[in-house]
Amino acid sequence: MLAAQIKSHILGSADTISQNVKAWDITLSSPPRNPIWAVVEDYLVGHWQSMIAQFIQTRVDHSFDLDGFLESARDAYWAVNTLSTTSDYELLRPMMSKGLYSATEGIYEGFIKKGLQYSVTVGEDITARLCGVQFLSPAQMSEYGEGEAEAGVGEGTGGEGEGENAMSGKHMVLTVEFGSSITVDIVNKEGGEGTEGTAAGEHEHEASTVVDSSPRLVKFVTAEPLPGTLPQEDLDVTWKVLKFA
Repeated sequence: MLAAQIKSHILGSADTISQNVKAWDITLSSPPRNPIWAVVEDYLVGHWQSMIAQFIQTRVDHSFDLDGFLESARDAYWAVNTLSTTSDYELLRPMMSKGLYSATEGIYEGFIKKGLQYSVTVGEDITARLCGVQFLSPAQMSEYGEGEAEAGVGEGTGGEGEGENAMSGKHMVLTVEFGSSITVDIVNKEGGEGTEGTAAGEHEHEASTVVDSSPRLVKFVTAEPLPGTLPQEDLDVTWKVLKFA
């Protein structure tokens, strides 16, 4: 139960985790891959990644640098996972969508209020590969606390019949799959308000550790809508973490 909460990155609610937590360890990992199929999968994934990058370079931004983007994405992935569990989480505000930042803030404050402290350690070898692209209108971005709400609009991509400039005025979203080990440590901290049946500052919980090495999908979004004329020779883009998929 605890593992499922933490695996979603948002780490569940402080109420759920602060109940019935004893000293225990959990390790999560992906099942081993068949060596032959691993080669085929890596080839197909690499080919798909190249196709996405070529599409962006042809239709959106001639200067798009896949390696540079993935390097920045790895840095952001490390920062979001590491800083979101500390009092420095406010530094993440410009790096996150408003919805994700609000959730991060609420979870951090919830853990502190319950007398719990958690930390996240990301492994040094972070792999990243581009695996998806889509385009969201400003109205669709309202789902994440960005843009302006519009009734009946949901997440999607530029559809057929919208003309050559179907992507103009929309936010480009890139999905990245990350691979790395993530260790989450949860420990008691004095001064919490307590939970049902437990007085403030008298938690019966001790500590728990979760090690998760399963892949994670993260969506990155352009902070501003794309310009009216596409493609651009050199598009100056600021990226934010939209959500953990």
